Amino acid sequence: MRTTTSSVRSWGAVAPEDQSLVYRVVGTLEYMSALRDLDAFLGSASAEEIAAADRFVASRPEFTVFTRLSDRFRLSSQAWINSGQGAAQQRGLMWVVALARLEAGAIVGTFTTLPAPFEIVGPSRWEMPAYKELLMDGALTHYLALTNDGNVAMVAKKPPDSEMLAYIRRLNLARAMLSAAARSNAQELSPQDWAELVKQDKQMLATRNRFSSALADFVASQNYSNTNQSVTPGSLRAMLRACPAQLAAEQRELAAGTAKVQTFRTR
Repeated sequence: MRTTTSSVRSWGAVAPEDQSLVYRVVGTLEYMSALRDLDAFLGSASAEEIAAADRFVASRPEFTVFTRLSDRFRLSSQAWINSGQGAAQQRGLMWVVALARLEAGAIVGTFTTLPAPFEIVGPSRWEMPAYKELLMDGALTHYLALTNDGNVAMVAKKPPDSEMLAYIRRLNLARAMLSAAARSNAQELSPQDWAELVKQDKQMLATRNRFSSALADFVASQNYSNTNQSVTPGSLRAMLRACPAQLAAEQRELAAGTAKVQTFRTR
């Protein structure tokens, strides 16, 4: 009927330098535990038991999953409501499991250097339709949110700081999600759809590379200056530790080819 994989175990591959951060993120252990239990249930339950669980989840409004959230960036708030194109409400166990996997993948993609984070927590065939829809909607939401974020231009103009590092993480997450969405939905995408996703990825990559270059230059200049200074502010020291780690991870991805996702390989 389906295959389920306890892919959460792949989180054991998280590098030691990442573990100190990712396991302190709110929700990490909760999502890991939830997915481990859900995988065990889906792998052992009968069809009747899964159907009963699905009816129970669908009957509880707190388990409602919202999709089409990216549409709100295409229209004004009031037009979005008046047009009847507001968020769609999805109910059922399939949607809850898919959303949990998406959230777990987002944590991996933001706070570790593991490649293909949304495949690491990847779905079984059973919840794949919901997962594919949530991935695409999430990817477009991130892209459109960044496109409409006036603060991006402001961050690019000022000296690099922790805010720029946060934007680099955000762009890395958005690109990882877009790549996974494109690959998982490849069979349903038209050539025009595919070209649009590639264009979006290139736009985000250009912004990320601009930020990374600015950070690299800043770190190099500060390291040079610090050789002639005996005192360095605590906040600056923390940033100088964080920036090289982030940039080194990006260089490893580039060397391994995992950062070149604008081709959206499906195999």
